[in-house]
Amino acid sequence: DIRIWGHSTGAPEYLSILKIYPGTEVAFEQNKSIYVGHDSDSRYLGALQADSVTFTSVDESVLGNHIKFFNYSKDDESYINDCIIEHMNYGVYCAHSSPTLTNNIFRNNTDGVYSDNGASPVVSGNTFKENERPVLIYAARIDSNFHGNTYLDNTKNYIEVQGGHLYENKIYDWLADGAPYVVEGDVEVWENSNATNNLSTLKIHPGTVVMFADGDELYIGHNSDDRYI
Repeated sequence: DIRIWGHSTGAPEYLSILKIYPGTEVAFEQNKSIYVGHDSDSRYLGALQADSVTFTSVDESVLGNHIKFFNYSKDDESYINDCIIEHMNYGVYCAHSSPTLTNNIFRNNTDGVYSDNGASPVVSGNTFKENERPVLIYAARIDSNFHGNTYLDNTKNYIEVQGGHLYENKIYDWLADGAPYVVEGDVEVWENSNATNNLSTLKIHPGTVVMFADGDELYIGHNSDDRYI
């Protein structure tokens, strides 16, 4: 595995950046990974910058594991652009992190982009082709960050959305993308700070398709407390 984070005892903030240049190929042995940023110590920051790079496995009989951005990766310094990510368990795994992923091809992965409940990656202009699950994202982490993507011949040819509570005092923008949002689990939309006039709004833009798994529902506003709207 490759781990990217600065390490300096007592440093208030120490950043290490791996920059991979156009034309480079990075081939993973089975279940090997790149980890960006420390998972528990905020002093040790990391970033990955990749332009026109091929991330693949050593051969098609095995899968690499993932490129994983931890919570102490530096979002504003991390991007993957115009790359190919293929033959991986999780192409890009976002753990409480929000890197920018643009104009890439994700193909023949188990998961293309996997995001946990604290991750809001920018995913734009990518092509997801022949993956088992192209994208997983949590409902509360979608806000203008998915658009312009293309989905072709994936096993789950949609954006898998885990349910949850949209609780912040803001507008959550769900933009039309190249596939439906399929919601698994209830989604609740109401602001929970108990502050006067705060409001949580889900704005679903024209052309967007939202589908719900069997029995799952969308709740707008609190059912018993008028402070939470």
